[in-house]
Amino acid sequence: MEFGDLFYNVNEMVRQFLDGKPVIDAETVGLDRRCGFITIGEDFIAKEKHSDGSLQYYGGFEYISKEFRYEIGEWVFYTTEGCWGSDCRVSEVIERFQELEEA
Repeated sequence: MEFGDLFYNVNEMVRQFLDGKPVIDAETVGLDRRCGFITIGEDFIAKEKHSDGSLQYYGGFEYISKEFRYEIGEWVFYTTEGCWGSDCRVSEVIERFQELEEA
């Protein structure tokens, strides 16, 4: 297998994993509108890598510990794993989304 095949397969797996997960405008959950769109899961937030800088800068995600930020293919995932202190930003966003869904 060549590297290009590996990269394609990883991205395809990520796309399948994210399929059906809500994609929302970050402003909907109280983040700055310049954060753009994010994908929400039960225990993660995902953003396309090419636009992750806006989520970090305008959404305050640059303060999340790097050990809870995963780059997988063309995506960046922020998890609730080990959430404490400033790392609870991920949980706060997910909770806001869940509250909106319940309303």
